[in-house]
Amino acid sequence: MTSSIGNLPETLKIRTLDNQVIEVTGKLINESEALKNAFEMHEDPEVGEMPVPVESSALMMALEFLEFFDLEEPHYPEFEREVFLEANRPAMKFLAGLPDSDKARMTHVIDYLECGRLIDCVMVYILNNVNKISSSTHKVRRQFFGDCKSYTEEDEEEIIKMHEEVQVPVEAGTESNSINECCTAVEEDLWEIN
Repeated sequence: MTSSIGNLPETLKIRTLDNQVIEVTGKLINESEALKNAFEMHEDPEVGEMPVPVESSALMMALEFLEFFDLEEPHYPEFEREVFLEANRPAMKFLAGLPDSDKARMTHVIDYLECGRLIDCVMVYILNNVNKISSSTHKVRRQFFGDCKSYTEEDEEEIIKMHEEVQVPVEAGTESNSINECCTAVEEDLWEIN
């Protein structure tokens, strides 16, 4: 976990791309690396409004997602997947219930904000879905990254072949301690296709 900022404002106003002003709890600053960096750059501790280049509706979904967490509790990104799923069941259920297009839009907001606990939820969700539908990376990519019309069967075959060639030894009964470590390879493969 990175450092937290003390003396946060009670609330913070965020102006979105569609020129909406959304008032949020000041605690959001410590949840978001992007907001924390922007807040620290201001000389005036009474920042009135922060511009965030996202759509208001997608930001509202991300904020609703964040409500499932106690922001007083520090976030530690190292964990076992099953323990994480059990501890965050309501948040994961919320994520699973969103339409695919909303998941994709919200994921872009979460990525921009660099909100660690939400990024971890999305990554665990992606990993679980990859396990369920591992026969089709196309479905996973479409669900989280939007329209994949440029994604061809040849691209999918190339990824499958590449994964068959690379075997990563894993001790029986162990999992990686970091969600970011687990997902980096999957994410890189999906983005290489573009």
